[in-house]
Amino acid sequence: MQSPANLTGAHYREQRARRGLTRRLSSGQVKYKSCYRLLSEMSFFPLFLVFLSGIGFSTQALVIKKLTSHYDFTSSSQIVFFRGFVQLIISFFLVLRNSRSTATPLTLSSFFGAKRTTTYVLLTRATFGYIGICGSFYSLLTIPMGDSTTLIMLSTIWSSLLAVFFLGEKGTCYLLMAIPTAFVGVILIVQPSFIFAGSSLNPTGVLAAIIGSGGAAIAYICVRMLGTSSPMYWSAVTFNQGLGQTVYAVPTLYLLNQTFVWDAHIIAACCLLGVIGTASQACMTMGMQREKSALTSVMRMSDILASFCFQLAFTDETANAVTVGGAALVVSGVLIILWGKWKESKIVERSDDKLPLTAVEENDDEEDEQIEMLTRT
Repeated sequence: MQSPANLTGAHYREQRARRGLTRRLSSGQVKYKSCYRLLSEMSFFPLFLVFLSGIGFSTQALVIKKLTSHYDFTSSSQIVFFRGFVQLIISFFLVLRNSRSTATPLTLSSFFGAKRTTTYVLLTRATFGYIGICGSFYSLLTIPMGDSTTLIMLSTIWSSLLAVFFLGEKGTCYLLMAIPTAFVGVILIVQPSFIFAGSSLNPTGVLAAIIGSGGAAIAYICVRMLGTSSPMYWSAVTFNQGLGQTVYAVPTLYLLNQTFVWDAHIIAACCLLGVIGTASQACMTMGMQREKSALTSVMRMSDILASFCFQLAFTDETANAVTVGGAALVVSGVLIILWGKWKESKIVERSDDKLPLTAVEENDDEEDEQIEMLTRT
């Protein structure tokens, strides 16, 4: 092992984390709950959570497609209602569990924040999150699964752009390159009739997907704010989202002239969607609160890949070369952003490695105190 004098700040922290984990495991201090917390400290963990959320959302989209094909089901608002209701119940018990584990009283602030600013951010996140999910589910009922998912993924571009104005992230030439690249990809996916004769997608479904991507982008920014400037535990964030979906879905059901279907199989499938969606939303919320919005959005690209694979394997929908090319351009636009963020992170790492080791040790001592407090709870 290298001596501390020969270690940079980054290398020192890595070896120190490994020794700390080994020490806790060998001493028997680490239980299941604290093992999760130790895992959550690993640098890759937030991105891995977002990756899992993408797979979960693709599975959710596949269930919706199966409902449409097998039962001729077209009530997207009913799906949103049950998804939100199940998420509301699960999140309530998670908030209750967090309150008990931290020995804090369960009050309204546990769900809606102690500060008025936090409450406003939660309300904004719930409102635009509903717009995002409502647009997504409606588009799934009217256009192919892969196309819908890709159009919703435009939220990646919008959230990176909004992060410049609301989160203080740096705007770069990479973002300016990504926007037109993704725009061309959208043109290839939609295939408007004035360019591609007779092969255009359902315009209502396309519009719903684009509106949904805008709502999702604003919701992503709110999630980041709830992890930084207006801190809030992730289960409270998903609780408010579930509450918003449950409340907003009822008037939307009538505004869109949809009907509530009282069929046991459909209701069971909607509840299953609620479980899948809640687990996926929890993974995405935890991941996005711990990592920059642009990087986490890139990991959501697993959603596009899984959606096209599920579409070709489990549905009757096909994907032509033009559509796949358009999806590839949208993904390329996101990867351009990732490349810029990666270069930026390397600059930060080089400057961090030049920090005196004593400063790194002092920071790590403070982190150890925080970890021990979490382990006790």
